[in-house]
Amino acid sequence: MYIIINMKFNRLVTIFHDQAWFDLPTLRLLFPSEGLQTTRTSLHRFMNDGRLLGIRRGLYCLGDAYCKNPPHGALIANLCYSPSYLSERWALGWYGIILERTVQYTSVTTRPTRIFRNRWGEFRYRTIRRGYLNGFIREDIQGASVLIAEPEQALLDLWYLEGGEWTVDRMASFRFDPDPVRDDRLAVLNRENPCAGTRDRARMERAIRAWTAYRAVTARGGGTG
Repeated sequence: MYIIINMKFNRLVTIFHDQAWFDLPTLRLLFPSEGLQTTRTSLHRFMNDGRLLGIRRGLYCLGDAYCKNPPHGALIANLCYSPSYLSERWALGWYGIILERTVQYTSVTTRPTRIFRNRWGEFRYRTIRRGYLNGFIREDIQGASVLIAEPEQALLDLWYLEGGEWTVDRMASFRFDPDPVRDDRLAVLNRENPCAGTRDRARMERAIRAWTAYRAVTARGGGTG
């Protein structure tokens, strides 16, 4: 029995060695003669000895020793909970808009808020209304195509999901990097207020005005304190 399982694993390596991940439905197509329970038993044994890693239920990748392009945290963030895209603090750090890179992968989704922890890190998903799931692009991050908010959308998601007023002083305390802040992409006023028609609309409009004032301060090279 072990020889049969080992041969099957060798075939998995042949097929998936250059892929970052694969799922259970794909395995069922590749091994149609095996029953579902037999496939799951094999996967469980491969994971127990470290040759296979579980990303989430039904989603896997080969162990580091067998995978040419192992997945990284940003890709895992997209895979763990869909639909979603990286945004807020993580995206702002990736763009260099805030000076400190965050360890936690923060994403937005239309699904219930969740937090996952695995060998790749901690992944936080925050809920937004279905109509607000926009303003994202595909970026090549360490060789993988990843959904991430555009810079201005990452700011809007942050302001929308974090409570309280976004004043000029609060903007300054967030340690935004002045150079990216001056980038015309972050004027934000060209992007539609994601809270139009909701009770948060006025708060978001105040945040946008505060951001405009904060950009003016950084353009002069001054501070707010």
